[in-house]
Amino acid sequence: MTMRLCLIFLALACATSLLAEPAINVNFVYGNKTYRLPEDKAVLRTVYGPTWQESTAWRTYQKCQEPQTRSHLQKLQAIRGNDVNINVKYDDPNLVHPGEQIFLSDQCGWETIQKGESLDGMLRRKFFNGRSHADLTAQEKSQLKQAIDIVVANNPDRFNIHPHKKYGEDTINLPHDLSNFENYNSDDGLAALIVHEVAHTTDLTTPDNGYGGDGNHSFNEVTSERMSFMEGWATYNQAVANPADRERIFSVHENISHEKANSTARNPNYVHSFGGVSFEDRVATEGIVAATFLSIDDNGKHRDALFDSFTATNGKDSGTFDVLQHYVKNAAPDEAKRAVMMFDVNTQFT
Repeated sequence: MTMRLCLIFLALACATSLLAEPAINVNFVYGNKTYRLPEDKAVLRTVYGPTWQESTAWRTYQKCQEPQTRSHLQKLQAIRGNDVNINVKYDDPNLVHPGEQIFLSDQCGWETIQKGESLDGMLRRKFFNGRSHADLTAQEKSQLKQAIDIVVANNPDRFNIHPHKKYGEDTINLPHDLSNFENYNSDDGLAALIVHEVAHTTDLTTPDNGYGGDGNHSFNEVTSERMSFMEGWATYNQAVANPADRERIFSVHENISHEKANSTARNPNYVHSFGGVSFEDRVATEGIVAATFLSIDDNGKHRDALFDSFTATNGKDSGTFDVLQHYVKNAAPDEAKRAVMMFDVNTQFT
């Protein structure tokens, strides 16, 4: 009897342990089917052939297993308390449909997608007489890359990466081809992307319309206090996972941009400030918020406490000041003073 009770308690303990560690599931979505990695990796061989291990789907799975990335993802998972699915979609968002019109640029106007064409194929038809990619010279391939970048920039709602429909959701959607997105195409950039978007899924804050007329944002753009907090939290986390981002984030102090009133998705228009930026604009800039969190984090020395403050204040109306107020209130006096100083250094409050 005692032995049976021990086995039951052991089983319960194992089950509890498993529940305590929610998973990051990486899936490959091809056609109408979803394949779980690594169990279904054979489908990658079918789709990509000998280069299947270079696919974004497999690289994403591998990156999630690396100790540094995995450790940080687990910290974020502890906030969430449930699984996250990363769906690498073979045909999204670069799938184009016959008859769809794509805006190329002010000079080139609109172009209609023909049956069986990809974005790459349409541009080769438009600018390179329909020649195959293999027949292009190195210079022409570079020009094609620039043309794709222009099309992506002019069609943000159609082609940009949208890993989450809204904050707090359980599923992140990534395109299978990141070659057009230079910041994310490297291994370090992929780690930053994964952690950034998983960080978004921990955030219960309700977004506002702070992205402005063009619907986009950048780390050095003035948006709104709410959006700068939401993006700043995610950008801070990506810099923890990818230290190479730290220098870029702290460079935000050198150049802060303001979106003009006439800015649109197809014609973004900004003015850049290299000094004299107000405190109000600084706290509405995601790079400033991320830099503040990084400064308080201090290379991991205070990361747990910062995460505790984020978790304690997490809600639909939460923001930068809520997290910092909780952090300062619960920190030792010397650390509280240091945190306030880091906030002041980054926002120039005084």
